[in-house]
Amino acid sequence: MISRNALQHKEEIFRLLQLSYPNMRRRMSESVFERRFEPKRCLYIAEEGRVVSTLQTHRAGMMFMGRCLEVCLIDQIATHPDYRRRHKMSELMEAALDESAHNQLFTLLYAMNPRLFERYGFRTVHSGKRYLLASQEFQGIRCDAVSLEGDARQMHALYQRFISHFDAVFVRDVSYFEELLAKAKERHEKLCFCYDEEGMSGYCRYLNEDHEARVHEIVYLDSRALRQMLSYISRSVRSVQVTVSDDEQLEFIFPQAIAHREDHLMARLNSPALFNKLFNTKAHQAVEAFAEEADVESQQVKIFPRKIVQEISCHYI
Repeated sequence: MISRNALQHKEEIFRLLQLSYPNMRRRMSESVFERRFEPKRCLYIAEEGRVVSTLQTHRAGMMFMGRCLEVCLIDQIATHPDYRRRHKMSELMEAALDESAHNQLFTLLYAMNPRLFERYGFRTVHSGKRYLLASQEFQGIRCDAVSLEGDARQMHALYQRFISHFDAVFVRDVSYFEELLAKAKERHEKLCFCYDEEGMSGYCRYLNEDHEARVHEIVYLDSRALRQMLSYISRSVRSVQVTVSDDEQLEFIFPQAIAHREDHLMARLNSPALFNKLFNTKAHQAVEAFAEEADVESQQVKIFPRKIVQEISCHYI
C-alpha cells in the first residue's frame, strides 16, 4: 500500500537512497536529501516493517511560452535491492503521475537511463554535460571580484536577469534565496558571489568533499564572473566538477576541459488537449511541446544560446 507524509521515516528513507546509489559521496547525499526532502509530498511503500520503495514529488513554477505553469518534479526514486522487479517503482510512479495529471500540465524528472521512464510517457527534452576541471586549469585567473557576502534580493535580481536568456526556467522568489542562504550550512553548501561596477554579476553554490568541489548551481552574466568564481573555489581543492547545458561550451574558456554526458531532463505532457488549447498548438508529446517553446524563443534576439537552465538533481533508481 502506498503511504504519504514520510516525516517519521526520514532517516530510513535516507539510508535507502544511499543503498540505492552507493557511488554518491555521503556529504553530497546529505546535502541533496536535506534540500529536496518534503515529507508531505514523499510517497513510499512499507512492507515487513520497513520502507522498501520511495519517490519524492515537488511542485514548481516554470515559465513556458510566456506563461507561468505549475509543474510536477519527481526525484529521489529508490527501491530496496530485495524488492526490485516486484513493480514497486511502477506503483509509486503511477500514483504520482495520476496526481500530477489532475493538477499540472507537465511532469519532469532527471534520468541517467531515459529508457526506464519512456514507458510512462516521458521523453527527453534536454541533455546536460559535466566537466571535471583540474585546479591547474585556473592558474593565472584572478578572483579579486569574488566575495563571500551576498544577499537574497541581489541574488533574486541576478537570477531574473540570467533566466531572461533561457527557455523553460523555474520561477524563484526572494524567499527562495533567503532560505537558500539560511540553510546553506546545514546542507553542507558553500556560496560565493562575484561583483562588477553594477552590482552582483554571479553566484555559485558548491560543496567540497574529498579534494573536489562539486558545483550545485552557477549563475553568471558574463565569462568574467564564471571564470573568477570557478577560480576561487578551485583554490582549496584538486578539481572542480560543474554541470552545464548542452549549449555551454566551457572548452572555449578552459581548453583542457572534456565534457561528459550528464543526466537527461525528461518531461511528460499530462494533457495534450489542454496544452494545445492554451497555446494553440498540435503537440502530442512533451518533446513537441518543448519544440514549440524553442520556436517562440528563436524569434527573439538573445545574448545567450537557447537552453534550459537546470539545477543539479540526483536520482536513485
